[in-house]
Amino acid sequence: MKRAAVAAAALVAPLALAAVVLLAPLAALSGALASPLTPSTAALSDIPAELLPIYQQAAGRCTLPWTVLAGVGKAETDHGRSTLPGVASGANAAGAAGPMQFGIGGRAGNTWGGAPVRSVPPDLRFGVDGNGDGVANVYDPADAIQAAAGYLCHLGADTDLRTAVASYNAGPGNPAAGMGYADRVLAIADGYAQPAEPQPASGPGAWGDHANGRIPAEALCPIDPSGEQRLRCDAAAAFAQLDAAYRARFGSGISITDSYRSYDDQVRLKASWCDRGACHMAATPGTSNHGWGLALDLGGGINDFGTAPHDWMQANAPAFGWHHPHWARQGGGKQEPWHWEYGTGAAR
Repeated sequence: MKRAAVAAAALVAPLALAAVVLLAPLAALSGALASPLTPSTAALSDIPAELLPIYQQAAGRCTLPWTVLAGVGKAETDHGRSTLPGVASGANAAGAAGPMQFGIGGRAGNTWGGAPVRSVPPDLRFGVDGNGDGVANVYDPADAIQAAAGYLCHLGADTDLRTAVASYNAGPGNPAAGMGYADRVLAIADGYAQPAEPQPASGPGAWGDHANGRIPAEALCPIDPSGEQRLRCDAAAAFAQLDAAYRARFGSGISITDSYRSYDDQVRLKASWCDRGACHMAATPGTSNHGWGLALDLGGGINDFGTAPHDWMQANAPAFGWHHPHWARQGGGKQEPWHWEYGTGAAR
């Protein structure tokens, strides 16, 4: 992130962090990691080496991706490297302090709890002793990152990640005001995760010596009468069986809005999302499972959470090898009810 962006993020640090909760002791983490996400080259070059394992361990408080926790650290203070007031000492104009910009008074409230540097026990609100030195120090990344993870989990990161991140910024009473911040954090998190390795032909990944988005039409099988929608042939066969079951339940076939996506189409889609300030909503061109002929975008009600068609798909599609990726589910970070993949994988 450019320094100007970091400065802006620090100035709009959480303004309403006022909930009270007692966090579980650090020992409860038991060294668990929130997810097996592998750090990308960008993560390894941008996140200070001493902070990366702290982000990874702290996220284990709930199903919080460590990449998102690190994205918050980046958006708030460039992982503590910002020289703005309130990062290394004192507080900013809103009363936020430390590398994760916790409220210690003023408009930001005192979400940290007690003095910004104090002895523990007891833990007060979200301020914790993250490294076992007997002090809860809002300016110490080991303490602040653990506290931020606890607060994000308290805000519901394991059920609605985007709203939790928005609430971290704007306060739990006004998450709508923090959605732009949340999208920025999730885009950073996307860049911190190493793309999944190509899988064998039974699942997502490279196949047939083809490049992503550069698969000839004759190597794919049609899944609609027009022949315009195509998939890898085993995925197409599985989809035909799924479609027959769906038709028997609802009286009409599954509505398809997109299937195989060429590399050029991936470039256009990525640019379109970026123009709207939401780059994270589209995969990096050349990595999408659409480019392998192994993903579908669906309509006809499947594209809305909570509808009978969508709920039926959640319950029945896996039996035919089709899955709704975790990241695309409600509260998963991207929330794309329309997106389904054959096999398993993380790319879009």
